[in-house]
Amino acid sequence: MKYLQFYKKQGISEKEVFENFIKTIRISIKVWDYFVNWKKVNENIEQVKIELNILNSLIGCKDLENDFINLIMKYPNVVKTLPALLAIRDTEIKIIKDYKKKRSKLHYF
Repeated sequence: MKYLQFYKKQGISEKEVFENFIKTIRISIKVWDYFVNWKKVNENIEQVKIELNILNSLIGCKDLENDFINLIMKYPNVVKTLPALLAIRDTEIKIIKDYKKKRSKLHYF
């Protein structure tokens, strides 16, 4: 509505400007590729497909923490999927074992 004064000078009412705006507005000009480079995603997934499927075995676990630790001990390559799953670009992940302690130990993955 930055140019509303221009339209008023032309004898066009604010209501007409708004109605025309609504009538001519497009829902979106964006397609999925605007947000995500799917080719790159698919290439990256292909590199860790087996590890992701191994992680799927944790779905529904009753003791997720211990099962996750056991899984990583048995299949250490699974760790390389974590940055993508956590949506981070770091190759090294620092995790605080017990955040409630002021001087808690960091674990590096």
